[in-house]
Amino acid sequence: MSACFLAIVTGLFATGTPLVPNARADAFTLGASQDSMAYSFLSSWAMESLYPNLIAPANTGTASNHHMSAFLQFDLTPLIVEALAGDDIISATMRLYVLSGAESGFGAGPSATYPVSFDVRLLEGSWNEATLTWNNQPGGAYNPTTTSPPGTIVATSPTITNTGIWVDVDITDILTGWLDDPATNYGLRLTQPTEVRDSGGASVFPSFASSEYATESYRPQLVVQTVPEPETAVLFGLGVAGFLTVRRRNR
Repeated sequence: MSACFLAIVTGLFATGTPLVPNARADAFTLGASQDSMAYSFLSSWAMESLYPNLIAPANTGTASNHHMSAFLQFDLTPLIVEALAGDDIISATMRLYVLSGAESGFGAGPSATYPVSFDVRLLEGSWNEATLTWNNQPGGAYNPTTTSPPGTIVATSPTITNTGIWVDVDITDILTGWLDDPATNYGLRLTQPTEVRDSGGASVFPSFASSEYATESYRPQLVVQTVPEPETAVLFGLGVAGFLTVRRRNR
């Protein structure tokens, strides 16, 4: 081995120079860039001004026009900065914290007796949480008592049987599509597919902490697991081993 090469290798280890410079993380937790909801009864009202701390999908039945759709969009900037593409994603989990009915201020929260779930639909148009209403929602206003919400169902939540818990929904395929074509990330619409009412006749639906909820740790999350980067240290070690092998053969 040349004295010069040996000095370089020895110097790297002696000085503690990192062998994995600027290595990216293999897991990311992303927050929502915006979220809100639209209410069919108050069709021209921006609900963000009334309920900034929560979002709620609600189905109150075909005889009632008090439906709500929840909307949220995640900020993918940390993934885009790392130049991650769809093939780099192992999993993507949307996590929402379920508030109690009392905390949300209306309706009844889910329970083991009155469980609920929600569908996830892709949005296909831009929106602004500060001005979103039932009338100007992406896909346009619709009659919720006779018509399904706009957008194809791309995921369904697990059954929710309690409040004060996290609900996890796999949206891996959705995220990979957004990364392969970031311009398509308009966010998600959450809708409750079936009406549920408790013994007192109250409508049962999930209310989730929003990105403005007072307790920051309960705000919406998108937890992303990525394919690990090749370990520079391992590659470096293999290179050194190869160099030594060649040197021995050439003696």
